[in-house]
Amino acid sequence: MLSEQAGKVIAVEYDPKLANKLEQLRMRNVKVVRQDILRVPLPKLPFVVVSNIPFAITTSIMKMLFDNPKNQVQRAVIIMEKGAAKRFASSHVKDPYVAAWKMFFDIRYVKGVSRENFSPPPKVDCAIITVSRKKVPMVPIKDFSVFRGLADYMLKKPQLPVDWALRGIFTPPQIKNIKRNLGIKQEAPVASLSEPQWAGIFEAMIKHAPRFRWPKVQKAK
Repeated sequence: MLSEQAGKVIAVEYDPKLANKLEQLRMRNVKVVRQDILRVPLPKLPFVVVSNIPFAITTSIMKMLFDNPKNQVQRAVIIMEKGAAKRFASSHVKDPYVAAWKMFFDIRYVKGVSRENFSPPPKVDCAIITVSRKKVPMVPIKDFSVFRGLADYMLKKPQLPVDWALRGIFTPPQIKNIKRNLGIKQEAPVASLSEPQWAGIFEAMIKHAPRFRWPKVQKAK
């Protein structure tokens, strides 16, 4: 079906038996790549992702696709484990990498998919999400790593109040002004921040906080 709609399809399949079946269909505009998806370089031209991804490496695949907004991914329609789908699409964000993605992409929960629709059925129910590149990013693409450092810093403890998370970056009067200007309620947890509020805090940091106070991106252990 994708072959009929798209000008070109790159089908990544790690299972040799399934890859053989794909190649036997002899679709002229389909290139079958027999490889682990995490080792496949992303296309240099604009592309769309359509996939039922392996649940065990869901987050790794999402990071591969969306951790670098400079790449050419435009949209994605993905089936994944239901819990992960709700976590990525939730308005309450607890993971810094998800907060960073949402500055550049709209992530939407579309619908649940029962495990009974699969053969063999997985142990959990699934869901469909869509990811679309924003026409105008919430923060400049060139500042992705700077924003990610801010998100890492503030989401160390997502349930704590925003005031606590902003200490060390802003002065108490600055924090008061930021909360008032962005409509952040008293004692609101960091996880409850909206996309415009995240963008507003980032803009305030760039304009008013000295550079030595800007948090750095935490290196993965």
